[in-house]
Amino acid sequence: MAERGDGSAQDIHQPSKKTKSEVWAYFGFLKNAEGQLIEDGYPVCRTCRKQVSAEGSNTSNLMAHLRDDHPRLYSQCKETAKMPQPRLMLVITGDDFGYCPRRNQGIVDCFLAGGISNVSLLVNGSAAKEAADLAKRYQIPIGLHANLSEGTPVGQNLQQASTLINPQGFFLGKVGIRQALERGQLSMTQVELELRAQVRRFMVLTGHLPYHMDGHQHVHVLPD
Repeated sequence: MAERGDGSAQDIHQPSKKTKSEVWAYFGFLKNAEGQLIEDGYPVCRTCRKQVSAEGSNTSNLMAHLRDDHPRLYSQCKETAKMPQPRLMLVITGDDFGYCPRRNQGIVDCFLAGGISNVSLLVNGSAAKEAADLAKRYQIPIGLHANLSEGTPVGQNLQQASTLINPQGFFLGKVGIRQALERGQLSMTQVELELRAQVRRFMVLTGHLPYHMDGHQHVHVLPD
């Protein structure tokens, strides 16, 4: 009998639950008269149609069957298992980069230890220049941490009088900016001017456009 591990046995079907092991390409289940899978813990070999115990989703017996009865397919299965499998990419960002020297160092330490993927620069932070220099030194991917809630504006025309600041010249705060937005007191033109000013400051500090943008205190998701 020719050995086939390509699923060509039309009456043998994959398990209803998602499986991880490559060995299931060589086994499956039959259906009853009502068209339902007979998932009784004894899948059928697609090549010789022998039932093999795999109770509790244990695939050891399935591999042993291939090894003993179908050595070529066993070798093929082992090689497939060695192939790189698709992986999800998890990106972890260290934000507030530039807030202060101590926070800068903690973020760099995390990056060097493999704990984060990139950083977001707070361009109006007191240690923004130091942070940008650290990103260059350690080749850290860096984006803009857009800020409309803490500190002072970057745009000079907005530092004296604008809807973004309080009488002391500071941003309205995490709660204050949300309240002002809800009341319709924020000028979207001024918001745009400030964000553009922050992008320009970012380019001056780093020499390039942001690789990504996010928001300080979740300002980028407003109104949420």
